[in-house]
Amino acid sequence: SNIENKKMKILKSKKFRILFIEGTHENFDALENFPIVEFGGSYARQIADNIFQLMRGQIYKIEGKLIFTFGGGEIPDKVDICEGNPFFLRQMPTKEQIENAAKELIANGSEVNYIITHEPPNQIAQLIDRDAPATDLGSFFLKLTQTVKFEKWFFGALHADKKLVAKYFAVFDDILPIERIEKTRKF
Repeated sequence: SNIENKKMKILKSKKFRILFIEGTHENFDALENFPIVEFGGSYARQIADNIFQLMRGQIYKIEGKLIFTFGGGEIPDKVDICEGNPFFLRQMPTKEQIENAAKELIANGSEVNYIITHEPPNQIAQLIDRDAPATDLGSFFLKLTQTVKFEKWFFGALHADKKLVAKYFAVFDDILPIERIEKTRKF
């Protein structure tokens, strides 16, 4: 659309890299048309010279830090949404993507600096919203909390800006420095 083209032009003009993971309401048809390139020791979709989609279950080395990413997730009302929009079916990661993610983490000694996902582990989601439904992907992420050593975990699905127990950060509108997050900051 015309609005998307204007926004893309603005983002392409930035003198820094823009790295993102997908959520659950993306146009996967459009995303999957971009080429997959080597990036940060793994693979990413290159949207523009400075814009990359970090892919599910990959570990990237960026500025000396290891970052595990996993976009997508489950939509609670997915039956209603998916009936008229079949591309939304791709928002849920496949069994193969989850298995490959586990293999990548094991191959890396089950240790990364940061984890960036769309969906949080089930118990973390329930800290923000007691009624948050448990999901299969959230269960996989819960296993990661018990088996993977990491410094911080960032996620966006809950549409909130909030630091949770110890090292979990819900991010929606805020821009957080990944290395230093001030303890006095209010969300």
